[in-house]
Amino acid sequence: MTVKFSSPAELRARRPEGIPWVWEGYLARGAVTLLAGRPKVGKSTLACALAEAVASDAETFLTRPVVAAPVVYVIEEGADTAIEKLGDDRIRVLVREDAWPKPPWRDLIAEAVEEAARVSAALIVVDTFAAWAALGPDQENNAGAIQAALDPLVAAAQRDLAVLLVHHARKNGGDGGVAVRGSSALTGGVDAILELDRGEATTRVLEAVGRWAQTPARLVVDRDTATGGWGVTGPLALPEETLEDDQRRALEVLDQHQEIGLRDIRAALEGIGAPRIAHALKELQAQGLVSHSPGGPYRRVGHTPDTPDTDGSQACPVPPPLKGGTRDTPTQTPDTTSFDLNDEDLDLLARAERLAADHADLAGAES
Repeated sequence: MTVKFSSPAELRARRPEGIPWVWEGYLARGAVTLLAGRPKVGKSTLACALAEAVASDAETFLTRPVVAAPVVYVIEEGADTAIEKLGDDRIRVLVREDAWPKPPWRDLIAEAVEEAARVSAALIVVDTFAAWAALGPDQENNAGAIQAALDPLVAAAQRDLAVLLVHHARKNGGDGGVAVRGSSALTGGVDAILELDRGEATTRVLEAVGRWAQTPARLVVDRDTATGGWGVTGPLALPEETLEDDQRRALEVLDQHQEIGLRDIRAALEGIGAPRIAHALKELQAQGLVSHSPGGPYRRVGHTPDTPDTDGSQACPVPPPLKGGTRDTPTQTPDTTSFDLNDEDLDLLARAERLAADHADLAGAES
């Protein structure tokens, strides 16, 4: 084995032009980026649109600059559906029927790297990790198995390529990488994590965390079904009435528990996305109605959980008025409020969630 230590000045000299972006803020040569989302949320559709933007000399994708270069795309779909998503001839596609039986994972990535060198590609997309790596449930939750699966991708990136790995999210979701299915070795071993989730109506929320300061924390995006194009619709913004209703529903859940974790709150508030829930809880904390310390459960301030009265009925105290309106009468003239959830408290909370999720995965693997 040969290793070489360098000074920071020597490292900077290797990249005098700065970070070699393929998609600014998200994908760079020499780096591996993970894109995760629940089934059918649109992660493959988004990845294909990105590949099209890079291959077709588009100047930007989702308002961020992209380079113009060929792309190698390894897709789990068959030719019939792949051609509906990928049309530019500078994309070299490997479809399911042309790699059957599946080659070993390392051989597959080696073939993709060889094809990338042949066509001078800047980007390799592997869609999806679960389909092509073919790891069993126990292996997905095994840090050693995940690290071994990441090694060929890291080696591919070292060939001056950007690598995008598409993967599935956990059913219960999460923030800051917690949503990604499997061992935390996967999120810890990549350079950036992108999580795609459903937003309001047809929109999607793209959240990102990574090693680069240039990575946008959150974008709300939408796809034009007529043209297939993706666009940024703006910051996370909702009418004041909707925000107050989120807070009201969160209080109703908290009223039933001495304390409750964020994952259980999300499970109870089905239909409300994770960013909205997090914002509602922050607002309730600011109003003094909810207490919470990073990594701990949420508690309703000045209230005991609902208990049966002597006649068997449930006592249900009415929470005090919410900021911006009353409990029964919402603000008559709703406005649009933008909010940013990328703060230190949520980062700490996300780390705690990650540890809890890993513990649950380990317990499931051992059982």
